[in-house]
Amino acid sequence: MIRLGTFFLLVAALLPGQTAAEKPGRVSGRVTNALTGEPLRKVSVVLTPAGAQQQGMGPLGALRAGLSTVTDANGVYRIENVPPGTYRVLGEKAGFLKSNQGNRAGGGGDTRLDIAAGTDKAEVNLRLMPHGVVSGRIVDEDGDPLEGVMVNLYRPNTRGAGMARGGPGPVAAFLGGGMNQTNDRGEFRIANVSPGRYYVLVRKLGPSVQQGGVEFGYPQVFFPGVETMAQAQRIEVTAGQEMSGLTMALRRTRVFRVTGNVTGLSAPAESGQRGGRRGVLNGGYTVQLRLDGGYNEEQPGPPGMAGRGGAGMVTADGRFQISGVTPGAYRVLLSTFGQGGLRVVASANVNVGGDDVTGLVLSPSPLATLSGKVTVEGEAAAVNLKSVRVGVQPEMGVAMPVNPAEDGTFVLKELSLERMRVSVTAPAGAYVKALRMGGQPVPETGLDFAAGVAGQLEVVLSTKVAQMTGTVQRQTGDAAGVVVVTDAKLRPVGQRAQVDENGNYTVTGLGPGEYKVFAFEEYDGSDPELLERFATRAENVRLAEGENRSVALKQVRYAEIVSAPR
Repeated sequence: MIRLGTFFLLVAALLPGQTAAEKPGRVSGRVTNALTGEPLRKVSVVLTPAGAQQQGMGPLGALRAGLSTVTDANGVYRIENVPPGTYRVLGEKAGFLKSNQGNRAGGGGDTRLDIAAGTDKAEVNLRLMPHGVVSGRIVDEDGDPLEGVMVNLYRPNTRGAGMARGGPGPVAAFLGGGMNQTNDRGEFRIANVSPGRYYVLVRKLGPSVQQGGVEFGYPQVFFPGVETMAQAQRIEVTAGQEMSGLTMALRRTRVFRVTGNVTGLSAPAESGQRGGRRGVLNGGYTVQLRLDGGYNEEQPGPPGMAGRGGAGMVTADGRFQISGVTPGAYRVLLSTFGQGGLRVVASANVNVGGDDVTGLVLSPSPLATLSGKVTVEGEAAAVNLKSVRVGVQPEMGVAMPVNPAEDGTFVLKELSLERMRVSVTAPAGAYVKALRMGGQPVPETGLDFAAGVAGQLEVVLSTKVAQMTGTVQRQTGDAAGVVVVTDAKLRPVGQRAQVDENGNYTVTGLGPGEYKVFAFEEYDGSDPELLERFATRAENVRLAEGENRSVALKQVRYAEIVSAPR
């Protein structure tokens, strides 16, 4: 029997009209400087809804719902009346990089916090990293300031490499570290820079200049004033550092034009439309110059960036012109809009130097189609083929992956006429054992759709997955952490595991091969070179198909990560 006093306490603990299952929870913790450990005041802390409840709310909705607060003088925060659900805890303060709670689950900061009814979640702590700043000045060959120059920071991106299980991963790219445009004094300042080593790319915006019938411009350069990335020096930015006085001089040089025609175009569509797609101008075709060898080496940044070569639109009558081209060997790409972005429909090689290139003729070809079939070795009934994702990665834009039908067949349409790598994501309990085209293994370099691809793509999955289990040795007070698995070349394979409170972990879904296994106290994947810096701390593991292996790991502490030399 419930005593009367106890009954009234239970009633008083609930809001009007609220059941025990709906009673809100509370989240509290402390925010500190990741370098010094000192408490941070006036930090904005927000509970951002995740999962199903994120729909219809998001960060702004969280703010309106009162799921936010500011830390006090001791860095302490407390958020009351939190509805049951799943959240991300975010911290933000001027002079620091944005941070989420712990970053311990990996996946780019996808840590989630589950709040049950009436739960009091204490010690949900945040550590904010002081940001870096890069500033300097851009001048011309005479030392005069240049206004309107774009300065970009880039570093190699290894997060996506090797993500395809058992097959080639997406094309390596670059992560942007920030950008700024010079003012009338030629000055720039890039804030909110994460610690790391960066390439500095400098480009003068605006048209070239005509002088005496000759065209001049400022070619893009890498720090310390060189033309190619192979010659460039990377700058190192540490947490809390303001790197000032970075000065570079751009030298005016002769530039050229590449002009030509596109034949075989269909009749012009109605204004602003082509093929049922709105917002595509001039028939929807663009011409782009890329340094021969691909954008990965010479043109960092998002796919489709014109970079050093330049780009232009194709007019309704098929003419195109690209101005301000510096000397070099280029590949000319004719592209149109397909599913997921630009698609190459024709290409040609040109050498620019000494004079303008004229009379270039391009003729579009139909976009490619790739069909294939997914088969399963082992317990086929345990694999839902509809959950498999098959795609190819183009140089420009993103290919939309597809799910096979129940019989395993699939078709990829509107594919770019260029070399692309195959990417396959297997469901839980399976790995990609083989990728074959016409009975031959798919090469690491991918499939060249410009040269033509014959036959069907065979994707072979196997349910004989390997598994690693074990314990992580850590010091008292350290967070549980996360286990990260890469291949022998330090390319993440997409497999991670959360370490539980007892230090145990399990990684499954692995195919046979050689792996490097890391244990980090915190890991969010934002630093693409972190794995290289701690490669000697990884355990080297060779797995056979279907093998279960116990591997003991030693944890890399967060303090080591922030203080390690780069």
